[in-house]
Amino acid sequence: MGLKSWSRTAANNVLANIGYTLDEGMAPSAVNDSMRAVLADVSREWFKGADIASASTVDLTADSATTGGYYHITGTTTITAFSTATAGIRRRLVFDGALILTHNATSLILPGGANITTVANDSCEMISEGSGNWRCLSYSRGTGASVDGVKAST
Repeated sequence: MGLKSWSRTAANNVLANIGYTLDEGMAPSAVNDSMRAVLADVSREWFKGADIASASTVDLTADSATTGGYYHITGTTTITAFSTATAGIRRRLVFDGALILTHNATSLILPGGANITTVANDSCEMISEGSGNWRCLSYSRGTGASVDGVKAST
């Protein structure tokens, strides 16, 4: 619920978040509460969420108070997918150690079309293309090496 499910058509956004509406003609006190819910939802996208342990499929859309737009990925389990999210949702990730991101031409699109072996402090920005498909928009080595320095693994 909230930001991830809002419409780009203003008239369709009656529900600000669970329990908070933006009905036409609503009482001013209800507007306050609804706008506070909207602000909290928007701010979550810009704050660091709780660290996430690596897994085959990593959930980047957990709906809890710790949800954020930026996460540290811990652990060494190979990642083959990310959870389904509305197309356009972005996540910024920092890897705390070595793991493999497994390229998939549809569901986990990585630079150079190859697997990436991460090292501590590597970071990337991912964007959902919808239906469980994610594209890596940028990948940076923690050492400062250029994107061309992405090491492909086999």
